[in-house]
This record gives sequence, structure tokens and C-alpha cells, in this order.
Amino acid sequence: TDNKAEIEVSATINSTGEGVKQLRLYAENNPVPLVSKDVWVSKGIREVKTRFSMDQIELWWPNGMGKQKLYKFKLEIAEGKAPLASKEQRIGFRTIEVVEESDVKGRSFYFKVNGKPVFMKGANYIPQDSFLPRVGNDRYEHILGSAAESNMNMIRVWGGGIYENDIFYELCDEKGLLVWQDFMFACSMYPPYDDLMNNIYEEAVDNIKRLRNHPSIALWCGNNEIAGFMNQNFWNQLTPNWRTDADYKKTIDTYDEIFNRILPAAVKAYDDDRFYWSSSR
Repeated sequence: TDNKAEIEVSATINSTGEGVKQLRLYAENNPVPLVSKDVWVSKGIREVKTRFSMDQIELWWPNGMGKQKLYKFKLEIAEGKAPLASKEQRIGFRTIEVVEESDVKGRSFYFKVNGKPVFMKGANYIPQDSFLPRVGNDRYEHILGSAAESNMNMIRVWGGGIYENDIFYELCDEKGLLVWQDFMFACSMYPPYDDLMNNIYEEAVDNIKRLRNHPSIALWCGNNEIAGFMNQNFWNQLTPNWRTDADYKKTIDTYDEIFNRILPAAVKAYDDDRFYWSSSR
């Protein structure tokens, strides 16, 4: 709400030993933890959850609508007074929803942030260089700073590029640039191999977990223009290149499997609060 947040923390711990440890959560460099509790840690990977509340919070707003308040949290696993491992994360408190309402003219599609409709002003973002390591933090700052200074409030990460580096999303958080995040699929057909389907799911999960805590992430989109590509007879390449009707059906079924089952299932499992949209067109 405007002045209070109820928060759940989910920590994945990979341990070589087992026993009772202390889970501590700190906010804004305060030496007194918000949460301190004993947890049982077993060998291997396990998930530990805890809940807490914060009063008198400041909301995070898109560029031009208010401040981009970010809270710094530190989660720590300790044995007695000795920290064993820690993780820091900046998050912003905000609600975001995609509004789809039907009327006589059709169906709406717009965003609300903290209950207020937002007129989206933005651009399409592609990788800044063909040689990705040449892009330093100064170039990210220039590109995204220019977008914010131009009064943009949304950046769409194009599905023909890459899942961007952490600095990209950190700067979007700081500058109030909402992110329409494509999964990395664009203008192509994909073979119906089980190993590929499993790999697609695992890649999606890795990136959802990496990015989901950023307040700037507004929406997950399955692909770039593949629906349009397929609905235009595969850019008029359909007839001479299909060997059988079964080949054609298998391609349609594979599209349905990836973009209407696998990817939305990953979003549902690991970032259920956010909206999934299957294709940019």
C-alpha cells in the first residue's frame, strides 16, 4: 500500500554441511536485523522462506511520475556471530498490472503502476555492439540516461538480442525505466527436440530468477514477431519449403509448446506477479 509493505523472502541455500544456522535480514545498512531466526540447513540445495513487514515506505515510480526509491537489503546466513554467506539486493516497492478490459471497440492493453494508468513512452533496445564485451558501464549509463532525459519511461529488450547484463537493469531501476522483457526468440522456427524444450525452460528459469527482483521489470514477452512471421506464410516462404502437412503441423505445435506452455509455466512458477504476453505481434 502507500505506506506499508508485506514482504516474503525466499533464499536458496547450497550447503556442504548441515545444522542449525541463523538467517538474518538487514535493511538500509541498519546494524539491527529486521529478521533474525534459526533455520535448519541440510546438505545440498534447499529453500528457506521468511516474512516481514515495513511501515512508512516510499513507493517506486516510473520516470516522470515520482521518485525511484530503492531499498537496500542484505540477507545473511551465519553460525553464531560469524557470517557464512550473504546476498545483497536493491528492490523498489510498487504494484504493476496490465489492464485488459473488453468493450464494444475491442480490448484494452495498458499498464497501471501503483494503481495509476501510465502512458508508455519508450524505445526498442538492441545490443549496443556486435562484440558484447566492448560495451562498458559508461555506455550503458549514456544510453539509458539519454532515454530518461528524453522523458521515456519504458525500454523494450528485443528478443533477437541478449538477456542484458545486471548493470542494464540496475540503471533501469535507478532511472525509472520500466522494462518490457522479451525472451530470446525472434523471427524463427524451432525444432521439436525434447532436449531443446528442456533447455528453453531452464534458460527461462535462470533469467527469471536473476531479474525478477528488479522493480523495473514490467512484463515478460515470449518472442519477437514470430506470430506475425507465421501468419504471413512465413514471409511468403511457405509453399516451396514444406515437405508434408505433418511438417507444417509439427511447427505449429512446437510454437504452441514453447510460447503457450513452457515459457508461461516458467513465469507462473518463478514470477507469478508479472504478466506474460506470448508474442510482440
